[in-house]
Amino acid sequence: EPADAGELGELPDGWAWVSIAQVGLVLQNGIAKRIGEQGMPYPVLRLVDFKDGLLLKIERRSISLLKDEIMKYSLGANDLLLTRVNGSKDIAGVLVFPNITSTAFCDHFIRVKTTESLVPKFLLYSSRDEKFRKQVERNLVTSAGQHTISQQGFESVDFPLPSLPEQAEIVRRVDELF
Repeated sequence: EPADAGELGELPDGWAWVSIAQVGLVLQNGIAKRIGEQGMPYPVLRLVDFKDGLLLKIERRSISLLKDEIMKYSLGANDLLLTRVNGSKDIAGVLVFPNITSTAFCDHFIRVKTTESLVPKFLLYSSRDEKFRKQVERNLVTSAGQHTISQQGFESVDFPLPSLPEQAEIVRRVDELF
């Protein structure tokens, strides 16, 4: 359920609280295929390829994918990945920015394709905010020790959105700090 305005707080002039659904992000679950006899070997990202939200520089597992699977599940340069399911609620619902292409993503992730109204890294940095995380955690479903967030649960999360130039400047400054 969306947070109420009192819980979210005041924003600077020109900013607005918006839900993930309102900014028109395209969300897609990853591929559930673990092996394949048909197709060509293609690298696939898995949860073990990340540590503390950062992509590890390790050799990625490849699976055989058909041409249409490669088209559907290949990452784009500005795609974010949302950890859809994990045993740790601190990891479930966390966004990461793999910053790679020519790689597919497994079904433990939801791909988040951003729109022209959103700088991808701005959403990534916004997702680290305590208010954002509390909303994500309210939308987690727990079963058999696994914490899961659905596309619909993620779409209801609100975050503060400034203009594109302000988003770009905030991202530039945060990148500069790190």
